[in-house]
Amino acid sequence: MRQRRFEIRVNTAFNATLKECPSREESWISPESADVYVQLNRRNLITTVEAWQDDQLVASIFGTTIGGYYSGESQFSKVADAGKVAMVHLMKSTTPTNQLGRNSNHQPNQQREKK
Repeated sequence: MRQRRFEIRVNTAFNATLKECPSREESWISPESADVYVQLNRRNLITTVEAWQDDQLVASIFGTTIGGYYSGESQFSKVADAGKVAMVHLMKSTTPTNQLGRNSNHQPNQQREKK
């Protein structure tokens, strides 16, 4: 994780994340639940933490953010360690919630940093 192979972005790829998470053989994310997450995202209540490599989304975690509460909902990873790097960033950033990329008005703040 110290090799800085991944760029971490926050709240830049919700649609891609939601598309990739249920692409596994077994997924609990039904089309109906995906619609609910789309509605929550429109209300700025979803946070994604993404790992990018060579401008390709290789891992992401998404969850519901309400006030100071974050509930991880699902994640995917296409490259070894990418999901771990995103998770470490998430864990380091959950307090206070606005560090996850949301300002006081819950607007996306497209943060980027190399990990």
